Amino acid sequence: GIPFVFIFPGYTLLAALFPGGDGPGALERLMLSVGLSVVILIVGGLFLNNGFRGIDEFAVFAYLFVFVTAMSILASYRRWRAAA
Repeated sequence: GIPFVFIFPGYTLLAALFPGGDGPGALERLMLSVGLSVVILIVGGLFLNNGFRGIDEFAVFAYLFVFVTAMSILASYRRWRAAA
């Protein structure tokens, strides 16, 4: 579960922002992924805390799942458009 929380959200956001080969290198992408994942988790926690459900394991999992899925679809679309 650690990569799902601390790497995937930031990596998918970076993949959506930089779809081609340009952008940060491999090590920079890894470090930015970890940092962005922490920020995404904190912002999600703020939204969940102010919502009707509150913060629990399922809500955090659902938030991260939706975020990673949406960013993966957006990154795939942008990479497909950049290749065409």
